[in-house]
Amino acid sequence: MKKKLLTNIKHYGIEEELRKFNEENYELIEAIIYLENSDFTISDDLKNHIAEEIADNLVILKQFQYYYKISQKQINKLINYKIERQMKRIANDIK
Repeated sequence: MKKKLLTNIKHYGIEEELRKFNEENYELIEAIIYLENSDFTISDDLKNHIAEEIADNLVILKQFQYYYKISQKQINKLINYKIERQMKRIANDIK
């Protein structure tokens, strides 16, 4: 997977992948807003659509991760830090 994602980002370039990431991010936001503003129950189709948009975003993020040689360990450490920081904010009722 890593080799394929690096091939893709090197072929299309950073600027194109940033443009694509912006597009995919917008599509995810749009899908979630649609779901939250609808009177529908969460159908499998809607869940699958959101899952597909999340996957599209994760693919591009993985490309950036590999391109810039950022380890999963470093990312996990930052994720854990940010989650704990947010839990402290919630505990103190800070928004």
